[in-house]
Amino acid sequence: MGANAQHRPQTPGHRLEMFLTLAAAFIDAADTLGSTRMLPRGQPGSVTYREDVWKGLFKIMLLRKFFAEQDSVQIPKVVTALRECNRELRFANVERIADDIQAAWESRDVRDILNDLRSVIPGDSGRDPLETILYGWLIHADADKFDVLKGLDQRAWFIAQLVAGATLERVVRYAHFGVGSCFDAETQQLHE
Repeated sequence: MGANAQHRPQTPGHRLEMFLTLAAAFIDAADTLGSTRMLPRGQPGSVTYREDVWKGLFKIMLLRKFFAEQDSVQIPKVVTALRECNRELRFANVERIADDIQAAWESRDVRDILNDLRSVIPGDSGRDPLETILYGWLIHADADKFDVLKGLDQRAWFIAQLVAGATLERVVRYAHFGVGSCFDAETQQLHE
């Protein structure tokens, strides 16, 4: 077993169980934080403005695991796991759910948001914009990513709204509903 193998789900069913648990936790946290406003309230620097900005930034941190290639519950990996669990059963509803989740992930909106993020991060050379924000500013202090973000203060709200806003959060909510409607996490079994 390789060094990172211990961090990977043991089976496709295990991956789906992880996804359902972590997506439910995200949804609970997002609902507790409340909806992200289209425009922050108040003047920049005011308490209400900062509150709205930080709600969005916290959602970014919580959403990351569903979109990062290296994470076990990245949405495309969840779709693959769903299809692998259904390989022998061939439930039509499960395949339809997998197709719908994949379509939501591949939607123009998700691609546009990631491209918009890339366009507003100064000096970002094509790397994952979520990684730049999270590992240069919010969760870690990677110097190269921090340096890219130095001039970002005026754009922080825009980025928070794009990432934590409706589109990416909707994909996670939709996938959670879809997987939960056909997969029992306790038994790790699919059903029609």
